[in-house]
Amino acid sequence: AHAEKYLARIEGPTKAPDDDIMLEAKALMPGALASCMSGVDLDATRVIETQMTMSASPQRFLGAMTISGKPFYTHAWQVQYIELGVSDVQNGDELAEIAEDVGLQLGRGHAKTKDPSTVAGLRKAL
Repeated sequence: AHAEKYLARIEGPTKAPDDDIMLEAKALMPGALASCMSGVDLDATRVIETQMTMSASPQRFLGAMTISGKPFYTHAWQVQYIELGVSDVQNGDELAEIAEDVGLQLGRGHAKTKDPSTVAGLRKAL
């Protein structure tokens, strides 16, 4: 939430505003890499590689750049994206639904790799 960000609205295929694309460039923060993750803390390409591996659908406009000496990554906002806070969860059923969705995303994503021949073994291990 405290990362430096830039937003750009890019005109879509028509003049209508509802097909425009919102592009976000987000700075990487030192120390933001979780202890369970490997890689270089301030390498924007690790975010791109993780999105390619973990995401159920292809991400659009992924990129890495440096702005004023800081690493940034870019992506297009997804229209269905919703950021939840603790107060947004009203009951145990909603929490269970979120936990199941997260589990499915992580379980499916962790078995994706650059080398398709390793996927079956990863799925079995998971």
